[in-house]
Amino acid sequence: MKSGMLKVMCIRRANKIDPTDKKKNGQVIQLGKEKAKEYLRAKNSFVFNATNISSDIRSKWISLFCEYGARVKIYYIEVPYKVLLRQNHNREYKVSEKVIDKLITKLEVPLPKEAHEIYYEVM
Repeated sequence: MKSGMLKVMCIRRANKIDPTDKKKNGQVIQLGKEKAKEYLRAKNSFVFNATNISSDIRSKWISLFCEYGARVKIYYIEVPYKVLLRQNHNREYKVSEKVIDKLITKLEVPLPKEAHEIYYEVM
C-alpha cells in the first residue's frame, strides 16, 4: 500500500449525522465502508478509527481490508477511567458518561490473532 498525506475525515460530522441518532448508524457504516474501499482500491494507506469494541465488529472490517490485500495493524490504547473521563471532558465533541460506561461493559480487548500486527498501550 502507498503512503501519503494523512487526511482526517469524520463521517458523522462531514454528513451532519448526530452520534445519538441510532437510525442513521447504518448510513454511517455504509459511508465508512465506501470510503475504505476507495482507499483500498487505490492501494492507499489509511487509518480507520472507529469504536470497534467487540471482536465480531472488528472482524467484519478486518475481513474487508484483507480482501483487498491490506496489511492490518490494530492499536489498542487504554487509560484509567478517571483519565478517560477527563479526556472526554476536554473534547470538542463529548460522549455522555452513560454511553462510555455502556461501551466499557461490552469491550473485548483485541487478540493478537485478529490482525497482522497489534500494539497495546495500557496506562
